[in-house]
Formats: sequence, structure tokens, C-alpha cells
Amino acid sequence: ALVVGTTASVQAAVNSVTGAATVLVSVPVGRYGFALSQPVSVANGSSSGISRYAFDPKTGRAANLGFTLPPLSSNYCDFGEGVFSDCAIAIESTGKYLLAASANLGNGTNSLDAYAIGSDGSLSYISGGSAVLPDSGSTGLVQVVADPVANFLFGFDNNDIIPFSINLSTGVVSASSTQLIPAQGVYDILVDPLGRFLYAVQAQ
Repeated sequence: ALVVGTTASVQAAVNSVTGAATVLVSVPVGRYGFALSQPVSVANGSSSGISRYAFDPKTGRAANLGFTLPPLSSNYCDFGEGVFSDCAIAIESTGKYLLAASANLGNGTNSLDAYAIGSDGSLSYISGGSAVLPDSGSTGLVQVVADPVANFLFGFDNNDIIPFSINLSTGVVSASSTQLIPAQGVYDILVDPLGRFLYAVQAQ
């Protein structure tokens, strides 16, 4: 069972040995939940897809709706190599779109993929909607959080905290390359409920 907090977001840790546990669950208020889990074999190793769940409003029980694989050009959570970047998903403030941190296979770039969330909890990949991370030295996003009141998201990799914006009409995501914040030692970020401040937890 998952306990949904007032921010409609639930997180859980991954098993560093088997990779079998859920990495991150983001729950839009009311109906559906999504989780990165269940590593499967892909062309370049092992990738996690996105599990989909529906929640009973009376009992809180979750029903499994199925499993969405990443597009052939992307890889989510490569458990086989013990890599814990590119292991993050988030839902923007309106609940229309899900964003997933991605390592793009074949070209060595890292990005944030976009999916449209259907009225039945289905996910539709938005071709051309991904935002490539601006730092060529990035090892991929560790975490992504959504602004609760606006069309902004924030993620961090091994170098920077990166602001993103999403077009709420098309689902296309854009990354800012001019407002990067150094993120060495950061291991968690969150946005306050009114969308005024971004907090970063940093190792000293």
C-alpha cells in the first residue's frame, strides 16, 4: 500500500542489489499512480519501464493497469549497471503530463521525456517533447520535482540544478541553460507548496 501525502507525491528507495523495488511514485491528486520499477531487458542492458495504477477512492487499494516501456531511444534506470541517475519521474501541476528522466541510447545524451496521461491512466509518449540536459558532462538526472502551482519542474544531476518548463498545450519540455545552479553534494530537492522556494539538501 502507498500512503499519499498532501503534496500527492510518494517516494520509496530502490534495492541496490536486485533493483526490484519501486524507485519513485508520483500520484496525481485523486485517481492514478505511476512507478519506475520492474527492470526488463533492452538493447543496451536493463531498463525500468513505468508501471501504472488506479486507486479506489473508498478503500485506497491500488489496481495494476499495466506497464509502459520507454521508447527505443531511451533507457530509464539501468539497474544492470548499478546506475541510479535517470531514475526519476514527476507529474506537472495540472496532472496532464508525466516526465521521466532518460538516458538516450546510442548518442550519449541525457534528457527528460514527456508523456501525456490519458483519462484512463494510460501513457502516450510525446515524440519530440523531450528536453536534452544542457551540460554535456551530465551523468543524468537524479531527481525531478514539479512546481505545484506553475508549469515548471526542477531536476538535478551530478553538476547542476536545472530548471525546466513545459508547454501545457503540447507537453513539450524545455531546459534552461542560463539559470543553472551548482549542485555538487545535493541529494534531494523539493518545492514549497506555494511554489515560492526551491530547497536543496546538500552534504557538507
